[in-house]
Amino acid sequence: MSTKYTLTGGSLSVLNDCGVDVGQAIQRGQLTSVSPSDEGQIQYSIREFFALWRAVEELTTVPNWWLRAVEAMAAETFSAPVFAALSSPNLKVALQRISRYKRLFAANTFAVTVGADEVRIIVDWPDRETPPASLVMFELLFPVRLAEIGTHSSISPLRIETPFAPEITRQWDNLFNFPIVLGARHAVYFSSADATVPFVSRNETIWSIFEPQLNAAVCALNARSAASERVRAVLRASLPGGQTDLETIAHRLNMSKRTLQRKLQIEGISYQDILRETRADLADFYRANTSFSRDEIAFMLGYQDTKSLQRLEHAH
Repeated sequence: MSTKYTLTGGSLSVLNDCGVDVGQAIQRGQLTSVSPSDEGQIQYSIREFFALWRAVEELTTVPNWWLRAVEAMAAETFSAPVFAALSSPNLKVALQRISRYKRLFAANTFAVTVGADEVRIIVDWPDRETPPASLVMFELLFPVRLAEIGTHSSISPLRIETPFAPEITRQWDNLFNFPIVLGARHAVYFSSADATVPFVSRNETIWSIFEPQLNAAVCALNARSAASERVRAVLRASLPGGQTDLETIAHRLNMSKRTLQRKLQIEGISYQDILRETRADLADFYRANTSFSRDEIAFMLGYQDTKSLQRLEHAH
């Protein structure tokens, strides 16, 4: 499980649209790790993120701002794993895919169970960490919003289940057209019929492009993986942006350039070899699985023109 929450530019935009002054909340929460990464993202530990969320609750004058944040979510505001999941055939498959890759952008988990008549999504956090109640509801309502975006229709869950005391959940009773019931876990349930309504945005070709990159990103999170495999993972995500220099890749792996070079030397491979091999593998993948033009493939590999792509092809 990840120990970080990632705020993307899209999620920050959603909060701003809901009248939330994120900068003021950051100050109120006394947070220090606020410098965006090269991708325009901000990462917080679980405790820091909870502090930020509670600061927003204290500062905002917008009633049920977290509900407005859910309703404001759109495809373009999602992180890459969620955006890719919108290409799934239906909600059931999309949630299964998100559960696999949620660790890339959040510290909580989705556990999806498919039954004969219903699909259950359990939302959980690491032990000893108690999330704010409104954050729990935000996470439980996320699959509902995902269903609406994917199907272009209104889909309501069968129920939401939570161990929160009735005096907490009672304030939400008039907000939804489905019941919130007392239970042993934080979970949302959909009927099997609703969970398999086809997504308008379904496109397995898109998913086939994203999936190798998401798998590689998960590998990069695992510190026990070989350095060369972690470099390949980061390169898959970095190549379309043209960010291929060793120093940048080392920074994203939380190590110095010298340390990364030493690890690769121990494994008997150079950074340039990994970069060349990764580009060649991705070029083969794009040619076999997409209708990308040569210019588009060159861009996805971080090249400025097709001449570099042509040299790569001749070398392999």
